Amino acid sequence: FHVLVFPPFEWTWLAWLAPLPVLGMLPAPSGAAAAAAVWLFGTLWALGVVAPWMTPALHALFGLSPFATAGLLLLVCQLGLPFALLGYVLQTGRPRTPLGRVLFAPAVWVSIEYLRAHVPFGTPWALLGLALAEAPTVAQIADVGGAYAITFTLVAVSAAAAELLAPGETR
Repeated sequence: FHVLVFPPFEWTWLAWLAPLPVLGMLPAPSGAAAAAAVWLFGTLWALGVVAPWMTPALHALFGLSPFATAGLLLLVCQLGLPFALLGYVLQTGRPRTPLGRVLFAPAVWVSIEYLRAHVPFGTPWALLGLALAEAPTVAQIADVGGAYAITFTLVAVSAAAAELLAPGETR
């Protein structure tokens, strides 16, 4: 879903469900398993959302050969690392109550997006909340806390859906 909410598809209505695949991976057998699974998700996201526009940009701006461009695109995989941290924290800090999980997931997601946008390399591309930047009603949420407030709302909705789809203490 995450890839489909951004250009060229722009199916922005899917932003409400975009976090669901990540949240559906939990609980995982361990923090390491959650980190690995969500890292793979993040890497595929980076290749699907960032690589399509980064490839021509690298070639046009720097005149790189296709081989050098491909090498730099391997660095796009580093964009999956914040997702690994997301998976690890969601798994190891997982609250016991459904309401706790519904509130914990967006708080962690927004924190990781903020870190990804600012440290260490500052890659603020395709923050989830930006998918709905042009939706007038939802964009009003940004008055409270920018794109991160929209992200919080989107992830909270997906976290609630994840709880409804797989209820019970084993989740």
